Amino acid sequence: MKVTLCTYTYNDADLAGRLLASVGQWTMRPDEIIVVDDGSSVPFQPPAGVPARVIRHETNRGFLAAKRHGLESATSPVVLSVDCDMYLCPNWLELVFPKVVSPDVGLAGGSLIPRTGKDLVSRYLRVFDHYERLTGEREFIPGNVWMLR
Repeated sequence: MKVTLCTYTYNDADLAGRLLASVGQWTMRPDEIIVVDDGSSVPFQPPAGVPARVIRHETNRGFLAAKRHGLESATSPVVLSVDCDMYLCPNWLELVFPKVVSPDVGLAGGSLIPRTGKDLVSRYLRVFDHYERLTGEREFIPGNVWMLR
């Protein structure tokens, strides 16, 4: 079954570029990559050699509109949605993919370990992280990395 990676950028091309560049290290790679540029002041260009389709909004429509546009544009039956400031372990897709293709699962995610800055949100996530190292069925999957069938 094929997988589309969708990510989203708004004036943070360096983060999106690093995410896309890391895909070459993954043990399982997506069949399609979509980047929604949500009105960045400088249009996003994927790193050389990364076959990504860029969908550009001329003006910023907001994060939810960018996600919706990316998901609606995917051509694969499975979509991996990754915020551009996230970095996945090289085997993340390989580990989570079998879960989401199960007939009784519609949405899957994986453990996340915040490795961000010193701002308030980053400090909160390090102290009160409620989705790190959890397994099995969950009532909550973080919105920054998930797969949908």
